[in-house]
Amino acid sequence: MSDQEGGQLALPDSDDAEAAAAGKTSRPDQPFGDMSEAAREVVHSPADPRLDKHLARIGLAEAAPATSASAASRPPTAQTDGALESQVLEIRGAVKQTNAQLRALLWAVVALIVAVAVLAILVVTR
Repeated sequence: MSDQEGGQLALPDSDDAEAAAAGKTSRPDQPFGDMSEAAREVVHSPADPRLDKHLARIGLAEAAPATSASAASRPPTAQTDGALESQVLEIRGAVKQTNAQLRALLWAVVALIVAVAVLAILVVTR
C-alpha cells in the first residue's frame, strides 16, 4: 500500500522542487521562456494611448486634457450660420419628400387591404 492509498500525501523534498523549477525554465516546449522577464517587460513598456482613451471614456482613468477645441464648443460665426441654415433647408426638403413617399405607400397599402377584403367577400359568397 502506497502513501496516497493510506490517506497520507507525500510532500516533495525542497531539492526536488528546486530541480523541477529549474527544469521548467530550460524546457524547449515552453516558447515564452522566463515569464517573470516577460512580465517585467510588459510593466516597463509605455502604455497604449488608445487604451488610455477608452479607460477615460468609461470612467476608469482621468481624461487627457483636450489639445484643441471641438467644433461644438466654438461660438457660431456668420459663415457657420449660413452653412447651418442651408443644411436645415436641405433636411426639411428631404423630410417633406419622405413624408410624401410614406403617404403614397400608406394609400397603396389601404388599397391592397380593401382589394383583399373584397376578394374575400366574393369567395365566401359564392
